[in-house]
Amino acid sequence: MNTALVQRLANLRGIGDAYHDYRGELQYFSLQTKAGILRAMGCAVDDDAALAAEIRQLEGARARKFLPALVTAHGPRAGFEINITAREFGATLVWTLKLENGERRGGAISSADCREVWRGDSDGTWITRRHFDVPVDLPPGYHELELKIGSGSVARCPLISSPARCFEPPRIIAGERLWGVAVQLYTLRSDENWGIGDFSDLQSLIRWVAPHGAAFIGLNPLHAMSPAEPSRSSPYSASSRHFLNVLYIAVPAVPEFGECVAAHERLQQPQIREDLARLRECPLVEYEGVARLKFEILELLHRDFRERHLRALSERGRSFLDFLAAGGEPLQMHARFDALDRHFMQTRGGAAGWLNWPAEYRDVNGTAATQFGPNMRPKWSFSRTYSGWRTSNWRAHKRSAWHSACRSACTATTQWARIRRDRRPGRTRRVIAWAPRSERRRIRSRSRARVGEFHRRIPPPCCPIGCRGSFA
Repeated sequence: MNTALVQRLANLRGIGDAYHDYRGELQYFSLQTKAGILRAMGCAVDDDAALAAEIRQLEGARARKFLPALVTAHGPRAGFEINITAREFGATLVWTLKLENGERRGGAISSADCREVWRGDSDGTWITRRHFDVPVDLPPGYHELELKIGSGSVARCPLISSPARCFEPPRIIAGERLWGVAVQLYTLRSDENWGIGDFSDLQSLIRWVAPHGAAFIGLNPLHAMSPAEPSRSSPYSASSRHFLNVLYIAVPAVPEFGECVAAHERLQQPQIREDLARLRECPLVEYEGVARLKFEILELLHRDFRERHLRALSERGRSFLDFLAAGGEPLQMHARFDALDRHFMQTRGGAAGWLNWPAEYRDVNGTAATQFGPNMRPKWSFSRTYSGWRTSNWRAHKRSAWHSACRSACTATTQWARIRRDRRPGRTRRVIAWAPRSERRRIRSRSRARVGEFHRRIPPPCCPIGCRGSFA
C-alpha cells in the first residue's frame, strides 16, 4: 500500500486528518483508518495504478469546476477555492448570497485580487486556483451562493454556516455546576399512563425533581413515528422532525376526554379494562397494544370534537382551524402521509412507508395523492387532529410544568428545571420525497452535509467530498 497515494486520495475524497473527541482532545486518523474508509467507498487501495488513476480523475474534475459542490463555514466567515482559466483571469467576480431568512447580499471583486493557491495545466487548459473570501459576516443557517466571472453564466452552490461553538447556558459559563436527569420518556411508568410514558408523566417528573435543585431534564427524541406501524419504535427512526409522536399524548388530558360519553363507556368495558391493566404491567412497552388502545379512544374523542366543537365553530373548534392554517402545507402533507400509510397498511398489508404504496400515490403532488384527502376526509382529518392534539397537549404540559409547577415548586430553591430534547439526526427518504417543493433542495443540501447521518434504508454516499468545500 502506497502511503503517499492513500493520503492524497483520502484528501481528495474529503476524509479529514483529525477530530476532537468528547474530551476536547485532538485525535488523528491512522493510515489504516483512512484506507478502511476508502475501501468502503470502493477504492482499490492496494493497487497503486488504480489509486493513481483515480487521483488523476478527481484532480482533473476538480480543476474543471468553477465552484465547489458545497461550501461550509465554521463561524461567521466563509472562504473557498475557485478555478479560473487564463481567458477569464482578471475579470470581475460578481457574487450574490441568498440567506436562509430571505435576505440578499452581494458585491464584486477582481479575480486578480484573490490569493492564488495553485496554478497548472489541466487537459491542455491553464488554470489558476484562487481563494475567494465572502466579505460579509454570515448568520448560522443554510444559504445559497451565486458567483459569476465576467460575462460567464452564474454558478450556484449551497453555503452552510455553523456557529463557532455550541450554545452554553449563562450559568455554565459563569462557572456554576448544574445537575439534572436524563430519561427515555417512553420508559416512565405511573398508575395513570397507558403502558407508555406520556406528557402527563413528564409533568409529574418535573414537579418531583425541580424542588430538589434539578436544572434540566434530558429527553429522547419525541419526533413523529409511523402510526401505521407502531412496532417501528426507535426514536431515532422518526418519520418527521416537524411533529411529535402521538403515543406520548396523555389521553385523559385531552380536553374532550372529560365530556365524551362514548370514550368513558368504552373504557369501562371488561376487555378494555383488562387490556389497560395488562399494558401497565408489561415489563417492556407493548407498542402495538398501546397504539391500538390509544388510537381507538382518540378516534372517539375526535368524533366528539367534530360534533361539539368543529361543527359548531366553538372557541376550541376555531383554535383547531387556526392551528391547521398555521401548519400550512407541511402539516397537510404530514397528515396526508399518515392517512395514506395507515390506509394501505390496512388494505394491502406489508410494511409501512411510501415504498410499499401503489406507484400512483408515491408522488406527493400527483393526482391520486392530492385527491386522497377529500375522498378519505374523516381519516385525514383524524390524522390532522393527531397533530393538533399532540401539539396543544405538549405545549399545555410544557407551559404548566415550567411556568406553574416549577415557579411554585422552585421558589424556595431558586432552581428552574429546563427540558432538553434530543433530536434525531438525518432524514428518511419519506421526508425528502414528501417535503414541500420549497423544502426539498434545502433538505438534500443538509443531508449531503451530514455524511453518515442517514436512515438505514439509504446507503451512504460514496464520497463525502462536498463537506469541506472541496470540489466534487
